[in-house]
Amino acid sequence: MKGVFRLTRLVGLIAVIGLALALPQAGAIVGGTYDNDNHPNVGIVYFPDRPWFAGFCSGSLLSAHEFLTAGHCTAAFTAEGRAPDRLFVSFDDQVALTPEFVIFPAHPIAVTGWITHPEYSLHHNDVGVIHLAQDVTGVTPIELPPAGFLGQKAALGELIGHSFVDVGYGINGTDRSYTSPQANLTWDQRREVGSERFAALNPDVLHTFGGACGGDSGGPLFYGGGHPNLAVATVSAGAIPCNGPDTNQRLDTQSVHDFLDVYR
Repeated sequence: MKGVFRLTRLVGLIAVIGLALALPQAGAIVGGTYDNDNHPNVGIVYFPDRPWFAGFCSGSLLSAHEFLTAGHCTAAFTAEGRAPDRLFVSFDDQVALTPEFVIFPAHPIAVTGWITHPEYSLHHNDVGVIHLAQDVTGVTPIELPPAGFLGQKAALGELIGHSFVDVGYGINGTDRSYTSPQANLTWDQRREVGSERFAALNPDVLHTFGGACGGDSGGPLFYGGGHPNLAVATVSAGAIPCNGPDTNQRLDTQSVHDFLDVYR
């Protein structure tokens, strides 16, 4: 189902996660296609008491009961005093909305808490882990690259022309900047997949060019090709409007490795 919503009070409603305002801290798959459950280890983290346009993030299954997402998402949960019982994760490939536009998956998973990388800052160690109340069975967690993986690929010239696979639940389109009070946002309410072309590699971030918007912060970028389950980055920031360069937190830095190894 596709819906177009006019958000005339967007600025007053959107939280500084998923659909961030002051900083475009979100990527979304604009022009993506239905994932058709090809990536069942990619999920959505959402509020059961807020309309969808007030913020949500994406992420991936790190281990049986740990969910990887963006650090700016978990940091925002902490900053606003969010209790764990007011946050849920789901791996449903399609989610419904209540009459109040609240996300309502068929299979919600309760959350017991979360942790943000202790050295998180904008575009630096932008990862967080959400602790799930139960093991997720029948789903294979993502694979993480060895430290320095992307640097090695770059040195060999293998990133030039390379396309990564972006998976998440974010906004699919907008007729103007999604920070605009008059923006018309299109959301398909489902997990979708797209392609992100390599642009540049920095010590902390992988720059790509694709379709960035709001709602997929923390969603994985898979290396693709012969490594379909290898998540090399998570979406950190997208351009405004939703059709420009994207910034993604590398998962092959030693600092991120040291943090995530505890939860794998």
